[in-house]
Amino acid sequence: METEQPFTGTGAFAFGEWRTPFENEALNICEIAYSSVFGSAGASGGNTESSLLRRVPEHQLTVRIAVETTGDVYRLMFQQVSAFRVLDEHGLMEFWGETTRQGGRPAQSTFRVRNHGWTKESMLSFLPTDGWSYVVATDFDCVEIVSANPPLVILEPGGEPDESGKTRGPHAT
Repeated sequence: METEQPFTGTGAFAFGEWRTPFENEALNICEIAYSSVFGSAGASGGNTESSLLRRVPEHQLTVRIAVETTGDVYRLMFQQVSAFRVLDEHGLMEFWGETTRQGGRPAQSTFRVRNHGWTKESMLSFLPTDGWSYVVATDFDCVEIVSANPPLVILEPGGEPDESGKTRGPHAT
């Protein structure tokens, strides 16, 4: 019988639950912003008035996602991030193969993983955590975050603008 180790569990690839209001929804990643003690970087051009970093400076990594079916936009705000990566969904073939081998994973769009290739390649990044990382998976891009704690999840007021510039979704104004 395998014994559970605090950092790696049994040592085998594992999926874990990460409950979110959109865990089984089709998502789009809208924006990612990272801030460190050494400076800022982000898809919106850094620490500007409209940047996620300007609005929420106490969080180290902020990911904005939109739910395709409703237009709802959520902010995932992580603290104590030791690493993160943004990949095309093809960059995570290991996850998709394990999904098949294990007969599924806890959810379609948000879940946790441990004991995968990145854990072994970048072990120092995982030491401040329990060995799990958080994954946001879409049909095009995926974000994997190594953080000691789950993020704060906030539904933004309004919704994602459609092609005409009008806001759609149940929270539209």
